[in-house]
Amino acid sequence: MRYSRMLEESSFANKKADYFWLLLLSSVMLLALSPLVNLPFLSSSLAFVPIYLWSRRHPSTPISLFGLLTISASYLPIALVAFSWVLNGTWKAAVADLAGCAVGHVGWFLRDVWTREMIGGPTIFSEAPEAL
Repeated sequence: MRYSRMLEESSFANKKADYFWLLLLSSVMLLALSPLVNLPFLSSSLAFVPIYLWSRRHPSTPISLFGLLTISASYLPIALVAFSWVLNGTWKAAVADLAGCAVGHVGWFLRDVWTREMIGGPTIFSEAPEAL
């Protein structure tokens, strides 16, 4: 949850509704995805969404993993999925984390890439509705 706090304090400072909207849309996407990949618990997947988004917004930040290895933040989700795979002994344990990374990637694309690169500009997926 450290990266969630850092994301909320940096990218979503004074935008609580936008951060809530990101988590709400991510939860809905994970609920839709869970029957396809057989995910009974979605807490790990939802925790990976802010990690992925933070790592994409701060790609050159150095991260120390367990004090043993230093990587750039852009590789943090991959390293955490690999640790989950190694610690649990099977790739099926990492499926939930990969689902969170996939949903985080969709969120990052809609919030950062689509609004910046495409002609469409901000959409309902990238900004919270006024009612929030």
